[in-house]
Amino acid sequence: MQFRAFFGDVFKTSNYNGRESIFETQFQWSTLFPTLGNVFPLTSTSTAEGGWGYFTPSSDLENAFKSQADSIRLNWTIMRHGLPIVGEVGTPAFDARPARAKSARFGRKIYALKAERNANNRPSKNKIHIRYAEVLLIKAEAAAMLKQDAAAIAALRLMRSRVSLTTDNTLTGDRLINAVRLERRLELAMEGERLFDIRRWKDSNGKPLINSIFGANGSFVVYNTTVSKDRYETTNLSEPQNKGANFVEGKHNLWPIPTKEVDASEGRIKQHPGY
Repeated sequence: MQFRAFFGDVFKTSNYNGRESIFETQFQWSTLFPTLGNVFPLTSTSTAEGGWGYFTPSSDLENAFKSQADSIRLNWTIMRHGLPIVGEVGTPAFDARPARAKSARFGRKIYALKAERNANNRPSKNKIHIRYAEVLLIKAEAAAMLKQDAAAIAALRLMRSRVSLTTDNTLTGDRLINAVRLERRLELAMEGERLFDIRRWKDSNGKPLINSIFGANGSFVVYNTTVSKDRYETTNLSEPQNKGANFVEGKHNLWPIPTKEVDASEGRIKQHPGY
């Protein structure tokens, strides 16, 4: 397999099931079966676009792109209020309706171009589950954990060169592992991988990374409540500022087992701690 030359081309409808794709859910709208199109573009965009206003990226994610001067993936991942939508024709400025969207940002990867929309806003837009970039990231992560620095850096270089970024050839140890983790966050942003990653990744103390991100003193909670100066997230109080503050280490790492299943097991299944 091989990369497409341009990052934004990966998510174009005309390129689905292409050379970078490994597994996709197929969606095909028709007048005969109008509900078979993909509903996610509808749920995941601004109400000004006829959407439901769900799945809004944070300014923290935007800052992660900016920390790497990664304008290409930023623009093809996040649509921002008042700025043009890359790839769209005749859209001088995106209307995120900030009063209804906490961050005034939406995901670009799942966005349906106006020319592709149909009567009920369920376009023939596939859901990409696995693509070549993720395979390379899996390879890079495994190599970094095994201290195979050259292999990990080579995989990172392939990923980053496509979006005109350089790669530090001196990366090693924890610096290399963290670089791979950041690259995974940027490359796969808004594709449904992040939560699973922070659950499985461990910090320097061997604890799940999610424990230090959420909770009253978690980095994401502290960012939103005391650090962020984002003009939308700090003024739109229709949603709480401290999302994730109620996370309890050792409890919320796992879902509770349904009581019905615990009871039916006659003592064989024990409920997870804290429930």
